[in-house]
Amino acid sequence: MSEKALNRLMTKLTKENLWIYVVKLLMERPMYGYEIAKEIRERFNINITNVGVYVVLYKMERDGLVETFVSNGSKMYS
Repeated sequence: MSEKALNRLMTKLTKENLWIYVVKLLMERPMYGYEIAKEIRERFNINITNVGVYVVLYKMERDGLVETFVSNGSKMYS
């Protein structure tokens, strides 16, 4: 398999399915958005930006897939 094809496959399996990783983490405990992004990078070795994670979180919140609440002045997701 060419490197280009492998990179495309990795993108499809990770960044385009980021919501799966978000759900996995939120099943463990409520988290801040920044915390979710950090955990995804560290635990799943996915190079994702904080903005990318927040886009997914906002869409999930809009669709009722995650709940939010404020803790210490910051939004948490569960």
